[in-house]
Amino acid sequence: MSKRKRSATVAAPEVRCATRALKNARHLRIAAPHVLPGPGSVEGFGTGIPVSILARLHHMAADDPELRSYKQLAEHLKSNRLPTPGSHARDPLFSGTIHLVQLTFTTNAGTFVLPDADMNTIVQYTQHAVVPISEYATQYGPNSVAVSPTFIRFTVNLPSGSYADSDVQTWVNDIVSANNLPSNCCIALVSPQGVSGGSVGGNSGYHGKASVVYTIFGVFSTGLTLQDLPDVYAMVVSHEIAELVVDPNVDNNNPEVCDPCDINCGPLHRCYFDVNNHYLGSTQALPPAYSFSYYICAVVKEAGASSCPAPGADCDYAPAVPKKIEFKEHKEVKVEKNEIKEYKAEKTEPWEHKQYKPEFDIKELVAELPWWVHPGDPIEQHLVQIEASLEKLTHFIGAEMRPDLGRGALGQEPDVKPRSRSTARRRTAARKPRSTGG
Repeated sequence: MSKRKRSATVAAPEVRCATRALKNARHLRIAAPHVLPGPGSVEGFGTGIPVSILARLHHMAADDPELRSYKQLAEHLKSNRLPTPGSHARDPLFSGTIHLVQLTFTTNAGTFVLPDADMNTIVQYTQHAVVPISEYATQYGPNSVAVSPTFIRFTVNLPSGSYADSDVQTWVNDIVSANNLPSNCCIALVSPQGVSGGSVGGNSGYHGKASVVYTIFGVFSTGLTLQDLPDVYAMVVSHEIAELVVDPNVDNNNPEVCDPCDINCGPLHRCYFDVNNHYLGSTQALPPAYSFSYYICAVVKEAGASSCPAPGADCDYAPAVPKKIEFKEHKEVKVEKNEIKEYKAEKTEPWEHKQYKPEFDIKELVAELPWWVHPGDPIEQHLVQIEASLEKLTHFIGAEMRPDLGRGALGQEPDVKPRSRSTARRRTAARKPRSTGG
C-alpha cells in the first residue's frame, strides 16, 4: 500500500543545496581523512560532519564556535584552507536534455512515491523554468537545455528507508543504461517524503555526477501547482537545475550560481515570470504585489558569484534575452549563360601590288650626299657619280672563284648542256663597269 502524505507545512531547510558540502567532503576524504569524525557515516556524505556545517566549511575560521566539537578538523583548518568558489566558469556548461524521474521506494515501513499528477506539475514547471535559467547562465558560457515532456519511473527496494550518495549514483547509472540515454543527458530524481537521504530534505537537495550529471531533491508535499505558493518545491528544483547547467562537472572549476542568492548564504531572492517566460521582477516576498505564473531561485551575476551572500543587485535583475538572428531573404543569383557564338572574321581587302613611292623628297636626299659632292652641281652629275660608285661594288665571291658547273659531275647528263663561250663572254662583259663619257 502506498503512503502518500499531504504536508500543509514543511520546515524550511537549513541548507537549500548540499553541492558545496559534497565538494568539501570529497576534498577532506582525499586531503585529510584523519580529521573526519565519522568516516563511512551516511551523514555529511560519509564524513560524519553535519551538512549545515560542511556546506559552509570553506568560509569558516578555525576558531568558529561551531567547530568546537571537531577539534582535529579545526586544527587542520588553521593551516589548510578548503577550495572556495570562483566567479568565472573554466569548464563548458551543460548542453543536453533533463529527464525527471519518479522514484518509488519499497521499504519495511511501506511504499513511498510522489503521485503522477505532481510529477507532471514538476515537469511542466521545469519546462518553463529552464528558459530563464538558460538565459541567466549565458553570462557564464554557452549552454542548451531541454526537458523531456514525460517522466521516467524507477523503483528502488530500500528496506531501511535510508540511502546515501553512492546509492544515488548506482540508480542514475542504471536509469541511463535501461533507457539508452545519451552521455550528455541529466537525471533529475524526485525523492518523496517517507525516506531519508541524509543530504536530501523537503525543498532541498544537491547535484553530482555519476556516468552523467544528476540532481536529487526532496518534494515532501502533494497537490503541487505551477505557482507554488506554499513554497515546497520550486526553489529547490530551479536552484539545482541552474547550478548543474553552470557546473555540470561538479568540481571547483565553475561557480555555484544560486548559493549566494539563497538561504545557503543569506536571504533568498525569487525572480518572477509570466506564462510566456517574461521577467516580471524580483523580491523575497511570496506572493509578490503583482500577478505571476511561476518563480525561480535567483542566479547570481558573475560579479557576486564568489560572495556569500551576494549583494542584492547581483541577484535581483532580469535575464539577458539572446538577440534574435535575422536572416535576410535569399535572392537567386542569375548566372549568365556562356553561349558559343559563331565567329565572324573581319573582312579584309585583297592585297594589291602597288608601285612603291618613297616617302621622302629627292632634295632631302641630295642634302645628305657625301662630302665630295659640292652644292650647285647638276643633279644628273650627282646621280651619275652615285651610279658609278655602285658599279664598282662587286659580289663577295668573284667570278674566278666560282665553280664551273659545266665541268661538274653532272655535265654529261642529257639535260645539262655545256655553256657556250659566246654566252660566257656576254655575261663577263656585262659585269664590266661601263665607261662614263664626258
